[in-house]
Amino acid sequence: MVVDPGDPRTILENFVKIGEGSTGVVCIARERHTGRQVAVKMMDLRKQQRRELDYQHMNVVEMFRSALVEDELWVIMEYLQGGALTHIIAVRVLFRLNEEQIATVSEGVLQALTYLHSQGVIHRDIKSDSILLTLDGRVRHPCPRSFRFS
Repeated sequence: MVVDPGDPRTILENFVKIGEGSTGVVCIARERHTGRQVAVKMMDLRKQQRRELDYQHMNVVEMFRSALVEDELWVIMEYLQGGALTHIIAVRVLFRLNEEQIATVSEGVLQALTYLHSQGVIHRDIKSDSILLTLDGRVRHPCPRSFRFS
């Protein structure tokens, strides 16, 4: 992924923290000129041990741009309002996911992994927190812990 010039704080507003991991923070924000809601992954470069790349696949979260902000790499990406699979599982604790729903999620994850492997990427952190859904139930993966091999 190539880093774009400029400070994304000039084009984004209304930052709200929605998550935190070992390498940084995830916020939602709004683009000033379009009103589009986006997710912003703010990663401390000192904690990064891999190279994040821009992938184009229906089951991988779309990356819009990236920028260096002080010691952080900010990746501005598609915001998925369906949330993480972890949340869906917790909400449905009283009525379990049926076999067809489980198969749909599994298929989306496997398609994302197949694509990433074809791009030379090994994913090291597959878990329900990092499997995201669109409002209509499509599976997307942000690839937060991947590394490239030759």
